[in-house]
Amino acid sequence: MKNYIENEESIAKFKEFFNEISNPSSPLELMKSRYFAFKTNNYKYLYDTHCEETRNFTLEDLENSNKKVEWVDLKILDYSEKEETVTFIAYYRENMYICEHKEKSKFKKINDKWLYYGVLDFPKQIKIKPNEPCPCGSGKKYKKCCGK
Repeated sequence: MKNYIENEESIAKFKEFFNEISNPSSPLELMKSRYFAFKTNNYKYLYDTHCEETRNFTLEDLENSNKKVEWVDLKILDYSEKEETVTFIAYYRENMYICEHKEKSKFKKINDKWLYYGVLDFPKQIKIKPNEPCPCGSGKKYKKCCGK
């Protein structure tokens, strides 16, 4: 996937979304506009585009949680139109350190408007050593069972 690119055209489009002149046409477009809203401290837009069903914070909570953060870049890792998900890494500066926030976001279309629904968990990957018991429950060593 391409990195997030901020240019005059994309900024103009995001401002149309912020002013409710138009709405994002896809989860990916909403994701990019929400990142720009974080970057420009547009907390009302972030609040309004978060699905009410999963929103468990106030506008003031959102404002307070981002006071010391400077958003510096966004990298889109994956986008699934079918699953309505966007996986990304957002880079930010906090206390002189560059940090990353990796997330797989779920989106939902409600009344013809895309909304951020929440975060999906990443499946945990484990590495099984050849002489460890096989996780399938056979009682055999991994190398003699599923690890063949």
